[in-house]
Amino acid sequence: MPLPFVMGHPSEGRLQRSLYIKIGAFRWINTAIIVTLVTPFPSTIGSRADDLIDGIRDIFVAEIVASNLIKLVDPKGFIKRHYLAPRAQSQEEMNSHMRGDEWYLAERFTNMTKLFDANMETRSIISLAMAVACSYSWAGFPYDNLCINNDDEGINYELGYYIGNWSVVSVDGSLRSDVSVSAGDVSYRFCQQSLYWYGKGFNFPAIPSWQKEGEEWMSNEQKLLTSLYGWSSFVLVLCTLLWITSISVRTFIYRANYEACGKDQGIPFSDVAAISSYIPEVRSGIFSYPLLAVDTDHVDEELYEWKDPDKPHSYYDLTRDARQILKDVRSEGEIRSLFSKVKCWRPNSGVPCGAIAETKARSSDSQAYDR
Repeated sequence: MPLPFVMGHPSEGRLQRSLYIKIGAFRWINTAIIVTLVTPFPSTIGSRADDLIDGIRDIFVAEIVASNLIKLVDPKGFIKRHYLAPRAQSQEEMNSHMRGDEWYLAERFTNMTKLFDANMETRSIISLAMAVACSYSWAGFPYDNLCINNDDEGINYELGYYIGNWSVVSVDGSLRSDVSVSAGDVSYRFCQQSLYWYGKGFNFPAIPSWQKEGEEWMSNEQKLLTSLYGWSSFVLVLCTLLWITSISVRTFIYRANYEACGKDQGIPFSDVAAISSYIPEVRSGIFSYPLLAVDTDHVDEELYEWKDPDKPHSYYDLTRDARQILKDVRSEGEIRSLFSKVKCWRPNSGVPCGAIAETKARSSDSQAYDR
């Protein structure tokens, strides 16, 4: 059973919020974070099959095409409706196979935010993130310059793995060459051209002045373009922060007052043609309709959002089962305290909706136990 259903939640809204956070975090990590972490920096904007952009494209295709196609075809529902339902041994079992898949509002929202987060992680969906990402991308071009390890510690550290005689083979296996590496040879490494963490911390904006002396790699044209991108992104970020701050300050200082708009038409809620109310329910895969976690004696039939054409709502009343099972263990008052209480009253009447005699209500309990 999923963790949010094991945890206690005081309301359906809290349950959906918990589901949204957990499902959203899980999908965001799978579609954006992990892909970014396992992709080397030189492969960030490459076009090869193992580069970041190609991986993100595959994720988008899978989410836009594959997942929606599976939902439209619905193989699980097709088997249940066309194979299992005709072979059911009872009407109740057949009805359970004819139901659609259960869905949750949180799951629907995460389907949308998952693509949004994946886009935002690749910096291509909003202008602010795109401007900042472009400034760093242009600053790091061409990404794969080689720098000489000119310190003794670096030379010994790098060459320690390669000293000796080696046979180098090309990727396709067509070329082979023998290479000899000695302790006095010069070693090379990829230059640090990522301004994300250039030095001891995060550098913003991405401008040429962050380059270390002696390790400059930008051309004059690249310096000009990087400066434009970097300072433009800085201005955009600053304006966005000021805009958010102004909204927060205005919201804190000026409190909005609610004023009802409209006119009372004199129609009581009980006279509305289509009305419903929140009734605590428990979903079950055995029954075609949800089980009711309230005493149905004082609940109007119009307040339910569903109606079984063959059985009354009292058939799904869990309080009647509890009274029958726990009658020798707990008192009537203790059993009632285990369930929610829902009651309604008709206008200009002191009698609860659906009120019936106590003896008649208890005599109908046996209907629920026939399940």
